[in-house]
Amino acid sequence: MQSMLNFLKTVRRKRVVILIHSLADLDAVGSALALQSFLRNSSVIASDLPTAKARKLLKFLKSEVSVGGQLDCDVLFILDTNSYDMLGNLADGVRNFKGEKVIIDHHSIHSDSIKADHLVVDNRYLSTSELIYELLKKLKCKILEREALCLLCGIIDDSAGFRNANRKTFSNIANLLGKTRMSYDDVLRFVRTDADVSQRLALLTACKRAEVEKVGGYLVAKSTVGSFESKAAEALVEIGADISFVGCRGKDGARISARMRDDLAKKLRINLATQVMEKVGRILNGSGGGHACAAGAAGSDIERFDEAMSECLRLTRQMLERK
Repeated sequence: MQSMLNFLKTVRRKRVVILIHSLADLDAVGSALALQSFLRNSSVIASDLPTAKARKLLKFLKSEVSVGGQLDCDVLFILDTNSYDMLGNLADGVRNFKGEKVIIDHHSIHSDSIKADHLVVDNRYLSTSELIYELLKKLKCKILEREALCLLCGIIDDSAGFRNANRKTFSNIANLLGKTRMSYDDVLRFVRTDADVSQRLALLTACKRAEVEKVGGYLVAKSTVGSFESKAAEALVEIGADISFVGCRGKDGARISARMRDDLAKKLRINLATQVMEKVGRILNGSGGGHACAAGAAGSDIERFDEAMSECLRLTRQMLERK
């Protein structure tokens, strides 16, 4: 981390683009806006619109994320992802970028990760927002209410309602709240949104289509939806599955989200990101990664979608049968 701190001091006034992943969530948007406060001559870009929750925060702050455009800068920062497949139609621009590339992320590195000149990637952090907060503190950067709110939203949203939180997370939340005039409930208004009809329909469809099998005393579920696959995977675990895989096949690519009960990662020593989804991503001609209990894969080969879904179950069976 020290080398990143030294580097940040040298680029503060250079032309910088902060690139965030497709369908940017609160962690991506929040960490980007907070970093932007330090990098004075910077803009935030994504390949498409952020999520509804992130757009709500942007509207409140009267800020914006530019959609598309040229990566016209000296230094390119890539936040909250290290995969080309998460960059949408800007992936080729990143591949061809001639300046310095920087990655700050909390998702595991994989074999197809973006090659960067400078990087801090640490999957012990629950969010990229926490990583950015640590960097800003060490840089002795004054964090105002605006940046504190951004970081709070990112940390709370990516910690799954604190289900995965540790003592440091709670300490960071307390410190950041102290920099605002807002209550915790005020912050939650940005993090919590009522599911619209299309999301609720996707969750019900996932339940209706779910195929469940018992492996070594554990319930493994798989299903398919047209959208909201990550929410659907979470829902299957919430209603009883120990591990779930939910896929979505579109015209231009396929995505699969994986979820596991939080307590099983330590109990079974299973990591869905490194042991399952990285391999599944290669089947889809893409990449996979994430965290032990929440991971995903995406790629362009829609013809091998069914094979990829089957591989999720095959690899999971292998792991569970050894336990």
